[in-house]
Amino acid sequence: MASLGNGEPLGAQSTGDDVIAKFGVDLTGKNIVVTGASSGIGAEAARVLATAGARVLALGRDVAKTTAVVDAINAACGEARVSFVACDLSNLASVRAAAAEINALGMPIHVLLNNAGVMAIPERTLTSDGFEMQIGTNHVGHFVLTDALAGALKAGAPSRVVNVSSLAHRRGGIVFDDMMLETGYEGWRSYGQSKSANILHAIELNRRWGEDGVLAVSLHPGVITDGSDLWRHSDVKFAANKNVAQGASTSVYCCVAPGVAGGAFHIDCAEAPAAPHATDPALAQRLWAATEALLGAN
Repeated sequence: MASLGNGEPLGAQSTGDDVIAKFGVDLTGKNIVVTGASSGIGAEAARVLATAGARVLALGRDVAKTTAVVDAINAACGEARVSFVACDLSNLASVRAAAAEINALGMPIHVLLNNAGVMAIPERTLTSDGFEMQIGTNHVGHFVLTDALAGALKAGAPSRVVNVSSLAHRRGGIVFDDMMLETGYEGWRSYGQSKSANILHAIELNRRWGEDGVLAVSLHPGVITDGSDLWRHSDVKFAANKNVAQGASTSVYCCVAPGVAGGAFHIDCAEAPAAPHATDPALAQRLWAATEALLGAN
């Protein structure tokens, strides 16, 4: 593992600020898009990246909460480095409008941090476009956003797409014959499928866009309960192993660390193995095709 200046390794207890300090990162002139920036690790990652000099576009569904985060970061930076862009990933019209707003700025994107998500919804619900809520928000919404920003990401090359997944991907792979889980829906099984999709998306994205200078990776941020809205649908509470500042560290690492391998999965600021059903290149290609088929009518 990489070592901090004081000799201690980056790891589970590192923060995003530690990552920036370790690599001496200056993001001045870099443009970064962060989804789910209204709270939790999305808000913290936006703060860390802006503090390091980046221009950050903070995407969020909740206008008031995300705007408050933007205002707080800008106040701390002493200048307007962060801007709010409305984006509800469970509504493809909103996703496409957000992408159009970003593209209209005419600037390259150097990092897209696909952080937003919903987790363990107990009853099967649908997005406004008719997709099961967790696969629809966590995967399909980010798939559409990423695709819509392809030109800006390629213009920013070398650039990165960072998908926030979870160790919950181990709960199951893609149910290709019933991706919307119309039969036997269970909240955690649905979440596991969507998090497997995040890893597979990064693998196939890296294969397709790597030659254009766009590197794609995925990660597990850790278990963060306090300060995160992710647990709002779940009655099950696991013991937290990180606070929000620590939870943002691997996202920041994947955004800025040198030598990150395209398609790789990360835990605690280091490359780590993921389940075979989430790392099979053939399944990654199959998911891409299946997602495009789902979007054919949308």
